[in-house]
Amino acid sequence: MQLISIHKEQTIGAEINSADARELHTFLNSEQEFANWIKNRITQYGFIENQDYIIKTTYTGRRPRKEYFITLDMAKELCMVENNERGKEARRYFIKCEKELQEMKFKEISAHNLELTSQISRHNTQIATLKRELK
Repeated sequence: MQLISIHKEQTIGAEINSADARELHTFLNSEQEFANWIKNRITQYGFIENQDYIIKTTYTGRRPRKEYFITLDMAKELCMVENNERGKEARRYFIKCEKELQEMKFKEISAHNLELTSQISRHNTQIATLKRELK
């Protein structure tokens, strides 16, 4: 179930994954206009550009539009401060996504470590063979 898209191509600091703030705003059913909502939240909670969010300018017709991509931590915090059922639902969703991403990373690391162990074993066998041949 995908409530809100997770973007892997929008890099924010060391975090690879982000969410579209406009999409989150829509999901949360906020009554504020998006531009005011995001600016107020950034100011009120001290979020930092290029650390908690990035801004991409897109052009829709004649006017540029700012798109905010936010870290999953920022998204969770925005959901908490919204203090409604949609916020709780979205927060749980982001937590679930993070767990799945961590599990994927763990599996990738485990597979990589297994391959390295196999390579080391092959090299040790080759070294032992070369030592025997030199004697």
